[in-house]
Amino acid sequence: MQIKPYIFRPHTLIFFHNSSTRKQAFYLELNNQLIQLRVYNKSKAGHFYLSRLLQHSLKLQNANADFFDIAFGLVAPDEFRLSVNQHEVHSHIEDIPPESKTDHAMGSFSNEHEIYIGGHLTLTLGNPFPIVSAAENSLIGCVGDVNINGHLCDPRQSSFVGDATGGFGVVDCARNVCNQHACEGSSFCKPVSSTEYACQCPIGTRPPWCKQDRIPVIPEFLGNSYLSVRGFRATSWTETLLEMTFLPKKPTGLIIYSGFSFDKRGDFICVALVNGKIVVSVDLGRGPSFKKSAQNLTLNSWHTLRVKRRGRSFDIYLSGQHTSSGPEIFTQGSFVQLTIMDELYVGGIPNPDRISAYLPEYQELVSYKSARGFSGCVQSLIINGLRVDLVEDFIEFVNIVNCEMHECAKRFPPCGFNGKCIALSHTWKCICKAGLGGPKCEKNLLRAFNSRIAFDAYSFLTIEPPKPILPKLTPTLKISANISKSKHMGSSDWVATGSADLLVLCKLSVEFLKD
Repeated sequence: MQIKPYIFRPHTLIFFHNSSTRKQAFYLELNNQLIQLRVYNKSKAGHFYLSRLLQHSLKLQNANADFFDIAFGLVAPDEFRLSVNQHEVHSHIEDIPPESKTDHAMGSFSNEHEIYIGGHLTLTLGNPFPIVSAAENSLIGCVGDVNINGHLCDPRQSSFVGDATGGFGVVDCARNVCNQHACEGSSFCKPVSSTEYACQCPIGTRPPWCKQDRIPVIPEFLGNSYLSVRGFRATSWTETLLEMTFLPKKPTGLIIYSGFSFDKRGDFICVALVNGKIVVSVDLGRGPSFKKSAQNLTLNSWHTLRVKRRGRSFDIYLSGQHTSSGPEIFTQGSFVQLTIMDELYVGGIPNPDRISAYLPEYQELVSYKSARGFSGCVQSLIINGLRVDLVEDFIEFVNIVNCEMHECAKRFPPCGFNGKCIALSHTWKCICKAGLGGPKCEKNLLRAFNSRIAFDAYSFLTIEPPKPILPKLTPTLKISANISKSKHMGSSDWVATGSADLLVLCKLSVEFLKD
């Protein structure tokens, strides 16, 4: 746990727990500038007696300045440790109760008495309780992270979030942090701790200070970044198709999340990296199911992911290959529709309370403070067949920079000013301006221009019409074109033309006959 006392006072209670299963009590106090840990055993008659007192020799200095890291616990049935700022001391426990010899840990707390932090009812309300009566003061100051048996405790108390079961007079130490600091421009301040803050930088600025930067071509996420887009809405009732191309830089992080519920449960779809493996989770309202890639993804390389769902079944493909040969995955229950009306988040999510508590790998990805964001680049995203322009179609766009890992996103892309660079996974293609060609649009193709021009799968041409294109009150328009085949044997498309007064839409059918 972390504490920052505003003042040093004698016999200040920091932590108290009366273990019903171990028949022991653990009492941690700050006596002026010294940390003391006392372990009490409980007799068969129900009375507590002191088994061991361990006082750390390191004095705490500079009240109301820094947080102090304090750790304690059992390392053996008869041995415990006390650490202050990573300086550790050990001691032994006398007369161990038989119930305490089977488990070194302090228990799962599922059937335990409450843990008191920073004070006790004895001190606040005057309710008598043995042991705690030795304390004289409650803590005046801040408590940071509290980890118990690997669990980061959530100090909030509400219906669906928080580990707190009660309390008295507790406020948020970080409540005034942003009042004392200002972020530049249109960025906004977000508290990180009681003394630290982070500016949330909009598009075209670079963290951490949100200085002006270029607009991203391909977004790169930094672990504390996120963007939101319109998402599935009413398009994914019984079928879902999600496709994306991405480059991971770290092995764990939230890539895609869509779903919302006020009670930490409900429909969601999630794509995440956990220890190098892709994990796709789907919940249709009756509980989640998930599928994990068999192999770890290569970091700093481009990958293409395809998630396909039909009803209760779903599957995932990486770079066109089925991820595993295991059985088909089905969501729990009988529901077949994915009902999500909220935004889809890419790279992270600003409020971890919006993530379902039933998310597989929840402990790896989410704490009450934040969700563990994705570190890497996202080149493309397709939702149910519709390509999403992440730089144009966003709703929120925070702490995202340009991805320099792709040629198209470099300051001097290969196409230069003569064309547009199109990212195609790890490679690229130039869409050249009219009259230019070549791999990098370096060739002038209209030097010997005649009346015939060629098109490929990426080509188009715009023409400024003569004015007026249609004489007024003229009911007909004749359009003629000479079309010759290249490789394709046939085509059918729509042609539209018009002016400010008239739009003409017709279907053009062309058939090429073999010579």
